[in-house]
Amino acid sequence: MKPEGKDMLEHLLQGGKLTQEDAYRLMQAIMEGTITPLQVAGMLCALRMRRVEGEELAGFMQAMRKKALPFSVFAPEGLADNCGTGGDGRGTFNFSTASALLAVAGGVRVVKHGNRAVSGQSGSADFLEHLGFPIDLAPPLMQAVFDATGFAFLYAPLYHPAMRVVQPIRKELGIRTIFNLLGPLVNPCPIDYKLVGVYERSLLTPVIEALKLSGVKRGMVLWGEPGIDEVSLVGETHLVYLAGETVQFSVFRPEEVGYRRCELADLKGGTPQENVDLFLRILRGKERGPIREALLLNAASFLWVSGRGESIGEALGILEELLCTGEALRVVENIVETGRRVGRG
Repeated sequence: MKPEGKDMLEHLLQGGKLTQEDAYRLMQAIMEGTITPLQVAGMLCALRMRRVEGEELAGFMQAMRKKALPFSVFAPEGLADNCGTGGDGRGTFNFSTASALLAVAGGVRVVKHGNRAVSGQSGSADFLEHLGFPIDLAPPLMQAVFDATGFAFLYAPLYHPAMRVVQPIRKELGIRTIFNLLGPLVNPCPIDYKLVGVYERSLLTPVIEALKLSGVKRGMVLWGEPGIDEVSLVGETHLVYLAGETVQFSVFRPEEVGYRRCELADLKGGTPQENVDLFLRILRGKERGPIREALLLNAASFLWVSGRGESIGEALGILEELLCTGEALRVVENIVETGRRVGRG
């Protein structure tokens, strides 16, 4: 099917599916501006009305990565990334970004891809910026930060300039769209270990299928009760784990590691600065409670997917030790200071 605006819009409005090649060509046309903003908005709404397929996600993903600004670093033990899709409307703390920083303290080499908040209050870029880390360093400078610290942040608008045509549309719509799903999948840097949180349980299978097609060595897609894109301290977390060609489904409960369940309100975040202040209190041993425990659960899951620890429980023990000794705080402070120093030239 040719990605002509009106015909493609009609096809999607009727519930039509896309092959991987169709999805690839459609995304190319969107990024090249050959489809009008109104038609793009209609397509995003049409795709929102049904479950997206893994093949479609893979096609969109491949087109976006091909157009992205390249970023390349090397780590013998592999590179990792974690990201929630956002769009769950729950306003929880910045668990994935804080988890990524803790994972670096645990020995994981992280190249995190992210953006400012679109439908929420605090995105990964907002959080890091208020922490003091320069989010928009040119690729050679960010590579230098990674070489010195094991952490890099790839600011989506910088690395996906072709997506500028879509940003005003997403902002005006103000709802989650297919791009919430694509954000975690289109890291310009080849990633070996990937953790993705999704806002609906029905998305577990298509997203793990897209991860499989992306070539990661190990991956996990998760959805937490009562509808959050992270490991839940409120209820069960449904997981899909990918290792090579093997896909396994499982359920994780907080009680398995000795944690009590909490209310969703206990996990609410605030402004980026409020979230940063809370994170620093956790690092300094001055904050206990549900957000600290949920953060450790999410960071432990990321460590485990990245090959650190034989289980989430073992990875949790590693993180507790890093917090108790102050090593986690030292690593985060070093990442921020290195970023500032490199940015100043």
